[in-house]
Amino acid sequence: MLRKAVTLLLSGMLIMLFISIASAESPTYLGAKKCKACHFKQFKSWEQTPMAMSFEDLKAGVKAEEKKKAGIDPNKDYTADKNCLKCHTTGYGKPGEVKAAGLVIPSENEKSCLECHGADSPFNEKVDAKYKFNFKERLKKTHEQLPKKYQH
Repeated sequence: MLRKAVTLLLSGMLIMLFISIASAESPTYLGAKKCKACHFKQFKSWEQTPMAMSFEDLKAGVKAEEKKKAGIDPNKDYTADKNCLKCHTTGYGKPGEVKAAGLVIPSENEKSCLECHGADSPFNEKVDAKYKFNFKERLKKTHEQLPKKYQH
């Protein structure tokens, strides 16, 4: 009887260990609303920016003319395309803490902005002059209404 109880206990502990390891290794996308809980003022300011709406741009039919001009099928849904998600979400495929997972604090690093707004983007200045990326202008237009603070 005691042997059975110990076996069950050990089996349960092993199952819990495997569940713990599996969940720790597979990052979960939380979304911007999770940030809102602790950073309400910053979130309310950010949600008015084009950056906040960038995931919506991946949906079929959204910004159709811009997609056509860039040589992208405007009728395709790109919301599950890993090549698009790396720029249209924060930290796609990157485990770890918030900054390590991809949170960009724009005033800190122009290079991080160019990872998505650089020449590899289908929306670059070769497609249309309006896509020419100027770090200082974009910073002012998109992020200066209320500075985003990293508090964790």
